[in-house]
Amino acid sequence: MAELRENLARLKMACDNPRSQLDNYLSQGKKVVGCFPPYTPEELVHASGMIPMGLWGGRTPLMEAKRYLPPFACSIMQANMEFGLKGAYQSLSAVIIPAMCDTLRCMTQNWRFGVPSVPIVYPQNRTSPASVDYLISEYETVLTMLATITGEMMNEKALCQTIEIYNRHNQAMREFARTANDHLDVIDAKVRHTVFKSAFFFEKSEHTALVQEITAALKESIHAIEKAT
Repeated sequence: MAELRENLARLKMACDNPRSQLDNYLSQGKKVVGCFPPYTPEELVHASGMIPMGLWGGRTPLMEAKRYLPPFACSIMQANMEFGLKGAYQSLSAVIIPAMCDTLRCMTQNWRFGVPSVPIVYPQNRTSPASVDYLISEYETVLTMLATITGEMMNEKALCQTIEIYNRHNQAMREFARTANDHLDVIDAKVRHTVFKSAFFFEKSEHTALVQEITAALKESIHAIEKAT
């Protein structure tokens, strides 16, 4: 149980202080790319040999952001803009901004803080065959811009390995969700939220290992209770 709580505490720390996670990866000589929500193609960043890290704002007085965004813009974008203007993201190699709404479209235009911006626009008409070609061209543009950072273009082998890593992570998260239902005394709504949110701040295989350890500990406690009864 002690190890379970230690792992949960580690995930909570990442959610509470993403900057610490960022500094940790930077200290290892890794390049980190900020990923605006939602639907940023993290896999392309990972397969390019960099760490995709979610940018989910935070608590900060909104002063400078008001010059660029209307007051009705969502709090995440407002906070991201404020942090960006204050230089909090200078150590990122780039940020990817999916233009999924009017506010995000503004972000792609206003993001001028010394960190390269990689915009991506998703096709809205999924029934049109042209949408597939357009989406491929958008992914290729993202990869080209990421290659200017790494010095080499991502290859298909690396992408296949990344997809396997992300598939294992998805499987681990589903298994955790099923197991957590039997441990609502330990995994309440806040803890469950922490486990899922923390995935945006870890390299996926690293997060998978932690979640698998948490799930295994939960299952072990079930077996202990069954034996005791």
